[in-house]
Amino acid sequence: MADSGPERGVPIGVSPYQEDGEQPALFHCRKQDCTWSSASESNLNQHMQGHDRPFICEICHNAWKRNDELLTHKWKYHGVNTPWVCHYEGCKRKGQGLRSQSLLERHLDDHGITSRQNDKIHSDRVLDGFATLHRQMTELKQDNNRDEFESLRPKYMGKVAELSGLVMNLTR
Repeated sequence: MADSGPERGVPIGVSPYQEDGEQPALFHCRKQDCTWSSASESNLNQHMQGHDRPFICEICHNAWKRNDELLTHKWKYHGVNTPWVCHYEGCKRKGQGLRSQSLLERHLDDHGITSRQNDKIHSDRVLDGFATLHRQMTELKQDNNRDEFESLRPKYMGKVAELSGLVMNLTR
């Protein structure tokens, strides 16, 4: 070892012990403000990749360099935020995502409906929810009930965004 610190055989910037003093920790993270350490160099290398990949899946803890890669992973492997969702009333998977269009179509076949019928069920539900909330908001505004109006505003804006997304999906 050409580069060694004051303690023989220990690379520069590396402490021979972890803070708890139990197990030798020869490898410390080189990132500023990170206190991670390990006795294994391979663990250090794996840990360092996490710094270079800040987008971490909270389900399986895999990491990616870009957020779009993480979102694609969640769609593909966990069915999260996927556009392929069953909306059939009474389905045990209702509202849960499937990993692909073909899996959704196969699933919908079990219900005896098409993708277009599934989309219609969803759009009707979104429109009904939006119409109900819009009526509530209009009544509150007319009654000058500002506090309750403001408390419902985030929910209303969420419905507006959901409706916009639905329109975008139906027009592509």
